[in-house]
Amino acid sequence: MHDLIIVGAGPAGITAAIYAARMKLKTLVLTKNIGGQAAWSGGIGNYTGFQYITGLELAGKFEEHMRGFDLELREGVEVECVERDGEHFSVKTKDGQYTSKAVILASGRMPRQLNAKGEEGYKNHGVSYCATCDGPLFQGKDVVVVGGGNSALDAAVQLLNIANRIYLVNNTDHIIGDQLMIETLKSSPKVEIRNKTELREIFGDNFVRGVRLLTDKSKEETLPVEGVFVEIGSLPAKEPACKAKTNEYGEIVVNGRCETDIPGLFAAGDVTSVPEKQIIVACGQGCIASLSAFKYVSRKMFKVDLMTGQKGQVYRCSVCGNVVELVYVGGGTLVCCGKTMELLMEKSEDQGQEKHVPVIEKTASGYRVNVGSVPHPMEDKHYIAFIELVGDGRVYRQYLKPADKPVAEFTISASDVTAREYCNLHGLWRSK
Repeated sequence: MHDLIIVGAGPAGITAAIYAARMKLKTLVLTKNIGGQAAWSGGIGNYTGFQYITGLELAGKFEEHMRGFDLELREGVEVECVERDGEHFSVKTKDGQYTSKAVILASGRMPRQLNAKGEEGYKNHGVSYCATCDGPLFQGKDVVVVGGGNSALDAAVQLLNIANRIYLVNNTDHIIGDQLMIETLKSSPKVEIRNKTELREIFGDNFVRGVRLLTDKSKEETLPVEGVFVEIGSLPAKEPACKAKTNEYGEIVVNGRCETDIPGLFAAGDVTSVPEKQIIVACGQGCIASLSAFKYVSRKMFKVDLMTGQKGQVYRCSVCGNVVELVYVGGGTLVCCGKTMELLMEKSEDQGQEKHVPVIEKTASGYRVNVGSVPHPMEDKHYIAFIELVGDGRVYRQYLKPADKPVAEFTISASDVTAREYCNLHGLWRSK
């Protein structure tokens, strides 16, 4: 079993993998390709540290960095489903099934299709969704770029030194995007911008030979072209998310810690509800998701087998700080980060599980949770960091200050709930 499985290896997935490997998590990366949409970008001038770099070069640097760490990478893998199976996750692919303690979804986005007549039949026969990948195939030819945003502008700019003539077809009043790219295209004699125009049909023989357009005056027009680049945005590649909550755009809903509504399932990058789909934003989210996953994995109570010891003993890893409580005495050695874990504390009689298990009381508006206090030996304060109530697959959290009473009120309608708290003093969970 892996500690963490990351689905996708674009900027978010690669960053998450690097952070996970540095924190010594046993990590598996499952991905169709490496680089994601970043590798499709022509020129990038807004990634910190590089005044200019191509998307392919930046993706190559990401990959080189990731491959320098001890992690498992499987390319060409299509993930079919991610499901929570008890305390763990089951990740199903066409080639097999994998299990892990936590999952990060960083599957990115997929190109939005035009749904014009003839589009499906001419895919890879003149219809393309990536100017970076396929642009050189249209040297000296007339082409159409469909779209009115930055994706279309970027594709058209890339084709300036390749195509003979470029028709930028946009169904709105005007194009919107990077002003520098707009000025570059408007000043080029190769480019003709067609606003308020809709591409209705793509036709040809074995390859694309032309398109039929419909203008705002309901006038049909035929353009003889040999290439069509569809650049009308993208959709989140959310199929692997399965039961994770999504918004009206199909994006996976996450909070500031990149947590989904399923405990242990995180998401990062363009597949999420976080605004501004930028490479640097995706990298930042990958970092957050990985750190959150590490905390989830390390703070969770694991059953550990020891040849000797007593139930209730707490052990800590001197490398990563992971804390576990001994709940079963059997055989084997308790090891983390390649080193034997050190005994942190013995559970005393007055701090036994019975005295401090959370007490859940049903109220008119929801639930009241009392976790009891855990006094510091030198101060008359309790040290509960936060209380969580888990109901109907969702997690509700309330943070507590040392001076607060160890009681939290939750206004929820869930019928079957469990509660847990995290104690700063001992660094461990208790739940009921």
